[in-house]
Amino acid sequence: MPVKPSARTVLADWFREHSTPLTTLDPQQPLDDLEGLREIIGDARVVAIGEGAHFVEEFSRARQRVLRFLAERCGFTVFAMEFGFSEAFPLDRWLQGEGDDGDLTSVSRAAAE
Repeated sequence: MPVKPSARTVLADWFREHSTPLTTLDPQQPLDDLEGLREIIGDARVVAIGEGAHFVEEFSRARQRVLRFLAERCGFTVFAMEFGFSEAFPLDRWLQGEGDDGDLTSVSRAAAE
């Protein structure tokens, strides 16, 4: 059953009223446009950030900005990522101080395949 145009208008108005546009996706730019997240986060100790699709550059860049906001402005100190089991082995070695930063590139490539 098609949605009535009035219902569409109500929904569009709700989104306009409850959203804040990002000024940029560049992770290096100022984070002031993300300040609205502070009210949503409140005193949470854990924040989960999902993604609608894997390997979409715009989602990755937006997530980088949000993570930077959480660390720099909200005091979060731990970042955990979901990885496939086999991709976690080289990452674990790197976290234990073995290997170099180049090893992380191979983890990213393996996760993308």
